[in-house]
Amino acid sequence: MAVSGLAFLPPSRGTLSLLKRMLELAERGKRVLEMQREILTKEALSLLERVKGRREAEGRFVEALRRVNELRLRLGEPGFRALSCLSRPPSVLLLPVSFQGVPCPQIRVSAPPDTSLHYDAEVLERIGELWGALAALIEVANAEAAIRCISEQLVRLSQIINSLDRNVIPALEDAIRRVEERVAARELEEHVRARRLRGA
Repeated sequence: MAVSGLAFLPPSRGTLSLLKRMLELAERGKRVLEMQREILTKEALSLLERVKGRREAEGRFVEALRRVNELRLRLGEPGFRALSCLSRPPSVLLLPVSFQGVPCPQIRVSAPPDTSLHYDAEVLERIGELWGALAALIEVANAEAAIRCISEQLVRLSQIINSLDRNVIPALEDAIRRVEERVAARELEEHVRARRLRGA
């Protein structure tokens, strides 16, 4: 039932009972949404700890790229390309993951890079450094994506809670007060009429 239609409800005990149930449901819904908002806020704050490692992860990645480029210069372009053909890139999947009921796309590594055909220790070390730095960046990106999804949900929850708090619950309380007054007036009127009929 729309809040605007509350003014046109007939004043009766049934209407009063319905309005009280609606008010109880709105207040219970508001409490549940506030609890969910609190849980999501805690989840976002815990994810912020992972995002704080972004600068370090980016520094590791830049350093790993610098060392790979040094190797590339030493080997020459044809030699580097030949070595890079021996590696298979990592396999990653983009999956929806739920954070306290909020779906969010997350990158999951299904297989790390395959370096089984490499025998040069320096090349294996550079690939390991680069992959380690890239995996750290993926973790940071996952945390950032989750924070964005949770933040959007927190905005929606706050809008709903504010609407319940400022519009729906006051309108229901006002309608209950109005119906109670009318029901009480009608009952008093019926009581007075009954006494007059008995007295006549």
